[in-house]
Amino acid sequence: DGATKSYDGDDYSGTPVHAVMSPVSNLSSSVIVKVDSEVVRSEILQFVVVFVGLAIALIAVGLAALIFFSQQTLRRIENEWRSFKVGIEAEKLKFNEMIEQLVPGPVLQRYRARVRCVANTHTGLSFAYIDLCSFSEHVKQWSPRQVVRTVGYFFHVYHAVAAKYDVFRLRSFGDVAVFVSGLERESESEHQQREGVAQDALNLGKFAACITQLLSPAFSHYPQRLARFADCFKNDAKDQPMPVVRTRIGLHNGPAHAGLVDVGKTPFF
Repeated sequence: DGATKSYDGDDYSGTPVHAVMSPVSNLSSSVIVKVDSEVVRSEILQFVVVFVGLAIALIAVGLAALIFFSQQTLRRIENEWRSFKVGIEAEKLKFNEMIEQLVPGPVLQRYRARVRCVANTHTGLSFAYIDLCSFSEHVKQWSPRQVVRTVGYFFHVYHAVAAKYDVFRLRSFGDVAVFVSGLERESESEHQQREGVAQDALNLGKFAACITQLLSPAFSHYPQRLARFADCFKNDAKDQPMPVVRTRIGLHNGPAHAGLVDVGKTPFF
């Protein structure tokens, strides 16, 4: 009769529905199905719960991965920092050893303690002046490499023997090197310094004799250990044998006043 009829049913694929019959011209009757709003809300809620659960799971996995990689990165940084500190300590040790070759130990300690006037009067110091005879004439006949090797050999010998006899290399200029003994007695009393002058002079004499023996093959009465040390350098390059030079050594003993001249960026003892 042209009127719209509605039918309520409880079975539409297991979902409560509301069905409406509506006649359409030249077409068979069609059914418009409307899902109940409560069912829609329930399905949306389930979807939201599943989505939130997945999101929480993904966030948890992401946080776990972030924590894991953060720990790995932190361990790597800690290891690198330890290696860096070890390297810094090693370089610091090398630097201190190099500085100790330029400034005597007691003077260096006072300088590090920021003592304003780093100078002291010594009752008696022993000096040795080592001159390489005709060194300038020898240099004219040597190649640049041989000059560098020869000078390096001399300085290695100087430092090895100086450490053995507690002698400090004060300065080198030209073909002359100046050494001093007795600077370590700076903290001792004046009486102790006077008693130690004889021992310092004796040590410096032994030092000078050993240097002469090492640089000249005419003498063979130096210690076996230092002999092996010298032979190692003399045989370092067979194509360029280590040349033999004559040395001239002068000794002096007396009171002196020593200290740092420039306490700025480049302290000069």
